[in-house]
Amino acid sequence: MHVTERFRRVNFGRLEIQDGIAYRSNFGTQRQSDDLRHALFDDTYQILHFSGHGGFNTLLFENERSNAVKSPLEAIVSLIDHHPSIRCVILNACNSVAALGQAIADLAIGVDQTIDDDAAIQLAQGFYDGDAAGKSYEFAIEEGRISCVAKKLIVPLKVLTR
Repeated sequence: MHVTERFRRVNFGRLEIQDGIAYRSNFGTQRQSDDLRHALFDDTYQILHFSGHGGFNTLLFENERSNAVKSPLEAIVSLIDHHPSIRCVILNACNSVAALGQAIADLAIGVDQTIDDDAAIQLAQGFYDGDAAGKSYEFAIEEGRISCVAKKLIVPLKVLTR
């Protein structure tokens, strides 16, 4: 499934209000690694969520000709370290955290095997439902996992904390 279709199905563009606090999901489709880097200049993001394709120690982005480019996970780790506002990293891509032994943010959530698109989407929906309700990131990821289990979707999660 194309990444933009994943975003459409998760319905990221909503605004939730709880206890007078607006929770805004401002996600785009940063298809190139430079697009992601530029988006993070805002320095207000607390969650970095990668939804796409990956492999052992790599995430797939596109180049200017829409060809797949393997970006080493070490580059993403450096980017996260450079933007201290990021507290939670979600790598919703096959095998994206299989080789990680330690968290790359306060909370790092990823997939350490293959995951099908429906499970990846459901995981994200459950997570953002919990986040929009003002729950902790730990609660929200468990909400995402439970929402997958309720629909008999397999989610090979790996959760790492600092």
